[in-house]
Amino acid sequence: MLPLPYAVEAGAGPKTIVFLHGFGACREIWRDVMAPLAAEARILAYDLPGHGHSLQCEGTGGAKTAARAVLADLAARQLSKVHLVGHSMG
Repeated sequence: MLPLPYAVEAGAGPKTIVFLHGFGACREIWRDVMAPLAAEARILAYDLPGHGHSLQCEGTGGAKTAARAVLADLAARQLSKVHLVGHSMG
């Protein structure tokens, strides 16, 4: 089993918003967007495999591997419905 990607969690609420960065970036690009939303929703911002704090994850840079890693982490958190925000590869 692959190590799960690093994620920062903030806020609380009935909705969960997941932020995915693009190639060569990290979760920090969403910092200014996440702060106001954390008052109303649970926020998860990932470092996708091969980026930021997820350098130990296998499959560096591959979109399919990144998607599988995020889905595995969401399943581990028992989240089946989320709002997804991303750009570029995210």
